[in-house]
Amino acid sequence: MGATILLEDDATPATGLTFSAAAGNTSAAQIFHVWFNKGTPGGSAAAVRVSAEIEASPGTWVVSGVPALDEHWFEARINGASGQAVVAGWVASVTDWFRLGSGTFLPVPDIPGNGARFLEVRLHPPLKDGVATETVSFRLVLSYADNTFGVSSGISDQGGGILTGLGDRTIREFVEAPLVTATGSPNDQVHVSRCWYVYDGLPYRRSAVTDLTLNQNDSAAAALTAGQAYMAVISQPPGDGATGVAAVATKGVKAATASAVAPSLPTGHLLIAIVTVYYAAGGTSVIQTESISTYAIGSRYATSGVGLAALTIEPGRALLKGTMLRDTLRQTFTPASSSTRFYWLTTSGTVVETGTETPSTSGDLPLCKVVKTSTITSITDLRTFLEPNAEPIRLAVGGNETSGTNVARARVARPFVIDRVDAAVRAPSTGATGSTTFDVNLGGATIFGTAPTIAAQGSADDASYPIVTASLGGWLTLDVDAITSGGTRAVDVEVIVWTHPLGRAA
Repeated sequence: MGATILLEDDATPATGLTFSAAAGNTSAAQIFHVWFNKGTPGGSAAAVRVSAEIEASPGTWVVSGVPALDEHWFEARINGASGQAVVAGWVASVTDWFRLGSGTFLPVPDIPGNGARFLEVRLHPPLKDGVATETVSFRLVLSYADNTFGVSSGISDQGGGILTGLGDRTIREFVEAPLVTATGSPNDQVHVSRCWYVYDGLPYRRSAVTDLTLNQNDSAAAALTAGQAYMAVISQPPGDGATGVAAVATKGVKAATASAVAPSLPTGHLLIAIVTVYYAAGGTSVIQTESISTYAIGSRYATSGVGLAALTIEPGRALLKGTMLRDTLRQTFTPASSSTRFYWLTTSGTVVETGTETPSTSGDLPLCKVVKTSTITSITDLRTFLEPNAEPIRLAVGGNETSGTNVARARVARPFVIDRVDAAVRAPSTGATGSTTFDVNLGGATIFGTAPTIAAQGSADDASYPIVTASLGGWLTLDVDAITSGGTRAVDVEVIVWTHPLGRAA
């Protein structure tokens, strides 16, 4: 059956659609169900999006040239789901309202086989030209398994690179995804590691591990009995603080072990994992690794794999050569042993591997350089970010490294958020031991939980993520808390604080 849009009865195709709304007002929403392989579990539809077309004349559908499309009268969102009972780990979610029209679409979360997302669509025609009521005949167009789409020259002329999501109020995603693990004892707790995420275009970080206890009582405080289980959704609420906001567990209702259903994802939360809690004869839950299914993934095409045989590349969004990419799936590659390999993002939305620093196709975006013996020994980050509003603030100290307080400073003359911090030395130390540790202070208080560190003979510590993410402006100052010992000193220290403005200049 593939992907299809049905009416609420889950049987009638969504055709012959008409909207009427008073000018200057928003209509009531029409509800549709977006199914993937209805009746056939297994697999999933990724990179799903919904767009709108107008019937300009009988049998002729257009995507531009009429006000309803060019002025983006349609609004749409995902609000709920169906199929949780037959798809393990399937949770409902709610998105913000998106404007549909010429060149725009609604990104839809992945849909597993025999599952559906609930789609709400409404009309908001502007009040103009003395027209009291607007009526539009339309259809909804569904596409999936295609993470590329064209953009106008006005956008593509901005350049190319990976998008951070900063400043985009529609973006909610992990940058550094948390892991959920059993304690290993085992007992009734799971550990949720630190994370870094963008929520409504603003960066947040939780630097502390969250320990969550999942006892033998379900959401209704009913105790499990033999042959029963319940599912708990582990999620990240938005928010900030000294160490961030703790992850939370939302329990479902107990059922026969094979029939336990995950509860809905709390509104506004980011899904981390789903844990199945089984009946334990001793009255205390015993959570094992196999009880945990982690769904959180990172973004920005970040790479990892040092010490392993395979390279992992996270999904992300990018703009290159007039094409927008929106990946939602993590990719893995296994470089040949005793080799140096380069990885590139292409305009077709795929990642390719080459043996040289020259792309196979002009315009491909470099992601990383990987050196592997029997396992991966190093990964060099080669990503370019497209962030026209970013303001890099450089805190630099020339000459041989030396420890000290307030060794460099810079004033930030506007409200801002801090996205990430890069530290580097121009010439690494030689024959030294230990490490060079930096601290950046805002108004005299550190912005870090774990400060950036460059090991002896190293040259950089890329993308440290601060705890403090917002300020009304003020002074940033640099401390060098520790330096290497023995050998020769590292030369020329520089720390770059990547900031994004929140408002007009002070």
